[in-house]
Amino acid sequence: MNYRKELTRFLSWLAIQQLPLRQVLRQHVNHYQQFLQRPPVELISKRRTAGMLSGPLKPSSIRRGHDYPA
Repeated sequence: MNYRKELTRFLSWLAIQQLPLRQVLRQHVNHYQQFLQRPPVELISKRRTAGMLSGPLKPSSIRRGHDYPA
C-alpha cells in the first residue's frame, strides 16, 4: 500500500471539505469512503499523478486501505 498516496488523497479531500484534521470524526471517514467510490469528474486526473484519483476505487481497494475500528 502506498501510504503517501492515501494520505495525499485524504488531506486533499479534507481541504475540499474545509475540514481541519483535528475535527475528523468517523462519519467524515465514511463520507470519504463514499467519495472514493464516486469521485466528482472534475477531480479525476487524466494523467497518472501521485495521490490523485484516476477514477472510482474498487470496493476491495477502499476496504483494504481504510479498515478502521468503529
